[in-house]
Amino acid sequence: MQQQTIANKKRLEEKDLRIRAKNNEALRRTTADPVAHRAYLLRAALIDSVRKWQQRRRAAVASGKILNGSPSHPPPPFHNGAGQTDRQLSLRRAYRP
Repeated sequence: MQQQTIANKKRLEEKDLRIRAKNNEALRRTTADPVAHRAYLLRAALIDSVRKWQQRRRAAVASGKILNGSPSHPPPPFHNGAGQTDRQLSLRRAYRP
């Protein structure tokens, strides 16, 4: 993720007009090719990075290196419609008069 963010920032901050023109021409060539265009958009929007992380996570869970819901990656707490977690609800029920 950080590589793409840095590249985007450098491209936006470039002051040399020749380099900017070269970068813009490269972007135009990319947008002309539908496959390259889609790949660029996925990279630029950081969607590609999230998908790669998800694949690595699934592989780690499948191999047993990470347990789903382990202390380092606990599952999200259950929330009812009022925004209370299951722990808050159980405490409330326990102390109900």
